[in-house]
Amino acid sequence: MIGIDGRPASLAALSLRAGFMFLGPFNYLLDAIWLTTDPNRQALRDKLSATYVVHRAATPAGTGPVTFRYFEICGYNFLFREIDRSQQS
Repeated sequence: MIGIDGRPASLAALSLRAGFMFLGPFNYLLDAIWLTTDPNRQALRDKLSATYVVHRAATPAGTGPVTFRYFEICGYNFLFREIDRSQQS
């Protein structure tokens, strides 16, 4: 698990991600649907905590600028930070 800056995720980010499971069964359904449609293959809990799940032996694919994307989820507005993969070097 890494943060959006490429370093290991912070304890606060991991706690927020783990706390996401206490929202109930509706959360699991929403998260599963979200994961199938996200181009970065991030679950909703990863977007919220600004983390990426990577394989232990993964090598970096490059760098890219951190951008902000707006999402409307169940009538709520969210602004998430993510890496813009279209401008990776």
